[in-house]
Amino acid sequence: MDNSLPPMKSGSSSFSASASLHQASKRKRGVILTDQGWSKLIRSRENAEFAENAGEPFTLEELSERTQLSLNTLSRVLTREQGVDKQTLLFYFQSFDLQLEPGDYTRPPSPMELLNSYQDWGEAMDAACFSGRVQELSQLQQWLLQDHCRLIALLGIGGIGKSALAAKLTKKVQGDFDVIIWRSLELALPMDEWLRSVLRSFAQSRGPEAGMETALPRSLNGKISRLRHELQERRCLLVLDNVETVMCAPKPMGQFQAGYEGYGHLLRWIGEVSHQSCLLLTSREKPREVGLLEGQHLPVRSFVLKGLEIAQAQEIFRQKGMFSGTETEWAEVVDHYGGNPLALKLVATAVRESFGGRLGEFLCYMRQGMEVLEDVEALVGQQFERLSEAEQATLCWLAVNQKNMTLSMLKEEVPARIKRYLPRALNSLLRRSLIEKRENGFFLQPLVMDYVLERLNQQVCQEMMLKVD
Repeated sequence: MDNSLPPMKSGSSSFSASASLHQASKRKRGVILTDQGWSKLIRSRENAEFAENAGEPFTLEELSERTQLSLNTLSRVLTREQGVDKQTLLFYFQSFDLQLEPGDYTRPPSPMELLNSYQDWGEAMDAACFSGRVQELSQLQQWLLQDHCRLIALLGIGGIGKSALAAKLTKKVQGDFDVIIWRSLELALPMDEWLRSVLRSFAQSRGPEAGMETALPRSLNGKISRLRHELQERRCLLVLDNVETVMCAPKPMGQFQAGYEGYGHLLRWIGEVSHQSCLLLTSREKPREVGLLEGQHLPVRSFVLKGLEIAQAQEIFRQKGMFSGTETEWAEVVDHYGGNPLALKLVATAVRESFGGRLGEFLCYMRQGMEVLEDVEALVGQQFERLSEAEQATLCWLAVNQKNMTLSMLKEEVPARIKRYLPRALNSLLRRSLIEKRENGFFLQPLVMDYVLERLNQQVCQEMMLKVD
């Protein structure tokens, strides 16, 4: 199924259409909710749904009656793409006993801004149902628009929501870039093919006729030079999704596979050479080039995406249906799965279908060690298989001890052949987002710990069966 968004190409509108848009852009465009305003409204609406509607989401008709707004106006408020007058937002907020503040709304991109922006969304996911992540979006938007970063790496464990956040971010800043091109490396696209695809899109951005007339350089260096020219001439945002697909496994950490080293060179010169564009990448592992070039006050940054808070996780469940649970039960579910959005979606489906939406019953099974979610195990399993022996051993010792452990504590317990590699293994696991570090040591999220312990149990059982045979 094609989930891509339609590209918006400049150069195809007539003079009269352009003039009309120019006049429209001069008129008041109205306002849309910011992420801050959206989150305030959603939280308050959800509280009202639980208090007044047995947890069932309000229908558009019920919202229309409550807010005294038409269905069409409500849709415009909720999609956050077309502007409405500020009084409309005021009515909506007041209907949920909220005060509308300046940070709750902003102006949408003007028609002229969107007309002049070429957008090739490639394999980007639809961000229409995206919610939450307000602070993360704000930070990344600042790096893009205020700090003018040239290279941003969005990192995190599988299922944590990197691609969704990147899509939402790109949608938010689309009016600030002349060209937006999204490409995924999920199918391990060779560097030369990626360059051809991107350069063809750049050619199309200058209009259909220019796209037909532009001949691509034959050599790899020629294509890279053409790309460099494009990034310097216009303000462009390139998105490179699923970069870990073309990186080495199990080692060396952070390097690209044979035949894909060109991506490393690409990241290096994009981070080093002066230009007005940005490459935003998503990956489960931090590329070595990012680690070498990044810094708090440098134009190369990395952002490690963490799990969702309880309120954000509950929104995922509510999209699936009705659920019941105490605050403690909600906290236990979210903590156990590390706030991982994909894992929580799988959990929500299982709880609804097998436990009638009752979190308490689901937790009883989970506490007894009964496996009900094979797909969740696969989230961690894919990354575990990419680890070196030292990295797998380190995870095992952390899981067996089931507590935070310092480097010195681990050195006392791991086998002698692993000790010399331990600092490197810990650093690699941190960069893969499989462990986290606190003041009192390194620790595993329960989701990762459960997977590792289950794997150890299976290994012990297999060894016992071999002895019996």
